[in-house]
Amino acid sequence: NYHQGWNGDASASRFIDNVDFFSDSEEAEINKKVQETAEKLEMNIIVLAAGYEYNMSDEQTEIFCDSSYDTTYGNDTDGVFFFMDFTGKKPAYDYISTSGKAVLFYQDYIDEIFDAVNSYLPSSNSDYTQHTDEIAEGIYCFLVLLSEYQGSKSYYYDSDSGKYFQYKDGKLIITKSKPLRARLKALVAALPIGAIA
Repeated sequence: NYHQGWNGDASASRFIDNVDFFSDSEEAEINKKVQETAEKLEMNIIVLAAGYEYNMSDEQTEIFCDSSYDTTYGNDTDGVFFFMDFTGKKPAYDYISTSGKAVLFYQDYIDEIFDAVNSYLPSSNSDYTQHTDEIAEGIYCFLVLLSEYQGSKSYYYDSDSGKYFQYKDGKLIITKSKPLRARLKALVAALPIGAIA
């Protein structure tokens, strides 16, 4: 089992304002909300408001987020990395990297999460500095959605890592071998074909 869980340190979760949208007090308030959500959900959370220096291809953005999360918290720990693209790239490319139990909770709902969060965010043609209130609301919306979608799936296969994620007896199992339930499903499907043959 590759699962490493959560180390219990909510203070390691944070909002990073790379664009300098917010005053120190506003940033502290967002950080407080991030850490409260991390404590409640027992997982790591990073939200990065990424400025022009993070202007990368979509694929590079995904690699950056996945590796940054793993470097910060460790492989197969529980958590998310939310990359908010304020680089000026058109169209902007936001990305959510998931790890551990967050893969099960959110991976199938990424598009729905973005639909909700994007309703608060300015378009990539906007002067972002004129929309800091909306950006803050988008972050708070994201944190609320993390609570709402928690615990909604019990099995997931991640083709990028080749890992299977499942709950068994209340415990998260991450393995590279196909779980029994997946093997049985294939076997049940194959039995009628075998019988006919």
